[in-house]
Amino acid sequence: MLTGALPSFTLEYACHSPTQQRWFSMCALPLGKNPKAGVTLTHTDITAYKQAQDGLRLAAVSFDIAQAMVVLDKQHRILRANQAFTQITGFSEQAIQGQTMDVLHSKQQTALFYETIRSDAATNGWRQWESWLQHQSGEDFFAHGTATAVKSPEGDTTHYVVVFSDQTELHQQEQQRVLHEATHRDALVREVHHRIKNNLQGIGGLLRQFASQKPEIAEQMQLVAGHLNGISIIHGLQGRHDHSRVRLCELTREIAQATSAIWQTDIIIDIPPQWVFRVVAEKEAVSMALVLNELLVNAVKHGGKAQGHVSVTLRQGTGTEGVALSILNAGHLRNNLDRPTAHHHGLALIESLRPREGLTVTLTQRGDQVHTLLQLTAPVIALDTQN
Repeated sequence: MLTGALPSFTLEYACHSPTQQRWFSMCALPLGKNPKAGVTLTHTDITAYKQAQDGLRLAAVSFDIAQAMVVLDKQHRILRANQAFTQITGFSEQAIQGQTMDVLHSKQQTALFYETIRSDAATNGWRQWESWLQHQSGEDFFAHGTATAVKSPEGDTTHYVVVFSDQTELHQQEQQRVLHEATHRDALVREVHHRIKNNLQGIGGLLRQFASQKPEIAEQMQLVAGHLNGISIIHGLQGRHDHSRVRLCELTREIAQATSAIWQTDIIIDIPPQWVFRVVAEKEAVSMALVLNELLVNAVKHGGKAQGHVSVTLRQGTGTEGVALSILNAGHLRNNLDRPTAHHHGLALIESLRPREGLTVTLTQRGDQVHTLLQLTAPVIALDTQN
């Protein structure tokens, strides 16, 4: 400049201290028309400017990531979207600008689900999520991502940044793994049920053999064998169906057939041909088997055997899943008026086994017959959704 070769001169340079990074800009200008008269030098602190430039450069690099990224305003309208967003969703940045993320919502998720993500991000500043989204083509894909609120220095939300990736393949692999494990578990559980059933039936056979050798305790042995057989039937049914399902009609039929064989008495089963299957709650299955066994044994012992048969009827009960199960046998109800010293062990056992909710047992006299009515509803039974 002093020789007239340059009209002016500028230079940006770093001048860091031990505790702070700093940048300055030096500007040299001539004092007058004659360069040899001298120059003026000014030094300006441009640290904030340099940091802002670095921030913009980092933001640009961060925006160009493999994950989809969209920037929303505080009304959740899309301002910007990166190239990965276009590749994953099929929407270009121009096509998506000004719209909300609703265009990506899948029918596999409820509107409340998406609203909860927005609400959590606004309230807590951040929300991780995974859900189904919809591609521009209409095909769904499974995404995993985050929604982050951007705050002003005053703490007000000014923008939202949503980042997500397509995890459909991993999700499908996980679903296959869970299905495989469940199938393997079901096979093992069914095998265990079969073994328990066989063992219980073997014990029951030994008890019946022992009863034939000891007539004086034959009835007691038959009762115990009947209870064991009821439990073995439960395990047999659980081993037959997936997810250890026990259908009420199958349980009733098999308990009746086993009781008929043990006590040599016909038990007639009446189930409508278009019967809608109900399943017994797993935790109540054994109790229901023992209750049915005890009621049928009582029906046989207290009149059915003498008259030659007992009848069992299944009909629609209260509500969609409700069932009315009736047992009819010849005989008369015993009570403490005609037998003051009687101990009704069978009824006491039924009462102790009966689920507290979903099952009522009522015994009434109908002429020369005893009518036992079981009213079954949820939570003891439910419609069989597997059919």
